[in-house]
Amino acid sequence: MSERKPERKVVGRTVTIAVGLIAIVLLASLVGAVANYTAIISGKDNTIKNVTRELDDNESLLNQAEKWLIGNETLLDQTQTLLSGNVTQLTSQINNLTSQTLILTTQEDQLLTWLVGNETLLSRTQVALNDTETLLSICSSPQTGNAINYLTNIMFVPSEGLDKEAPVAAPYAIWLNDNFILWVLLSKLYSSRAETIQQKLEFYGFKGDGKDELFNDTQVGPFKTYDEYAVASTGKYTIKEYVFNGTSLVNTAEYADLDFLWSKNLLLQGNVAGALNYFKAGMSMWNGTGFIDGATNLSQGFATYKVGLALWVAKQLNQTLNGALYSIGTFTPAECAKMESIVWAMQDPTNGGIYTNYTSTFGTAGSDTNVETTAICLLYLLVGL
Repeated sequence: MSERKPERKVVGRTVTIAVGLIAIVLLASLVGAVANYTAIISGKDNTIKNVTRELDDNESLLNQAEKWLIGNETLLDQTQTLLSGNVTQLTSQINNLTSQTLILTTQEDQLLTWLVGNETLLSRTQVALNDTETLLSICSSPQTGNAINYLTNIMFVPSEGLDKEAPVAAPYAIWLNDNFILWVLLSKLYSSRAETIQQKLEFYGFKGDGKDELFNDTQVGPFKTYDEYAVASTGKYTIKEYVFNGTSLVNTAEYADLDFLWSKNLLLQGNVAGALNYFKAGMSMWNGTGFIDGATNLSQGFATYKVGLALWVAKQLNQTLNGALYSIGTFTPAECAKMESIVWAMQDPTNGGIYTNYTSTFGTAGSDTNVETTAICLLYLLVGL
């Protein structure tokens, strides 16, 4: 039993050595691990320091940026306030300019209207001046002036406000029909007497008779037979009228004056060809001295007013045909001049009125001057006015 003890010591030493070696290895490993981790920790510390430094730098930059933003926000607010003020000011200016533009546009429209109106007025004034010049030329003629004086003074009855029919043949008869034609004539002459006569015609309710409206450029219906009416008696004067309201139509082909009047009626309708045909029909009754138709009584002479009617319609047709009438048919400038000479040859040298009838030798055939004939014979002078 005592011989086994040395073997235990060897084993114990071996274990001790092994344990020591293991401890040395573990210690070395631990030291290596500690050194490694120390290096790692040191690196991490450096990294942390770098990151911290970078964070500090970024924080500084952030602070600077924040300060810049705060400053710029203030500037932005100021700029926005300034811009808002400018917008308000500019909006006000725009509104003012818009208002001024509207005012200027309105003024422009008014100015254009004024210019157009004045251009029209100027044109009308020029026409009126031309007409006035023509009227002055017409009225300055002693023959015309005497005839107008006959109508406005010699034949005028102040108490009645109208013209009587004739100075000798019918000094107390006043025909509304004659005064209607006279009113048309005096209106064209701008005579103040025209208004007086118009008022009297309106007082008696006379607006036309179915034929004489043509002298006032108003269309009429087919000509009918007429009836005479006594409208009123005032003192020694009798107010009369005749109205073409009969039940029978009148054949215009038989009467030169009706042909001329119907020619005028067709001219008012725009039927120039028809008007020309009726004018030719009326002129077919002209024998070179006077008109011979169904109403002609050669013992009493030719009717002067029919010559006046022919001239009146001829001038209107010639105007419509642009001066071509005298090249159509047998109505020549010479015939026109001859008719004019007949009219003025029939003017009474004393009172200025025109005789109702004349003979083939241009005597007065014992007739009298009258308002109707004188007014009709003057109308042709005023065509176009």
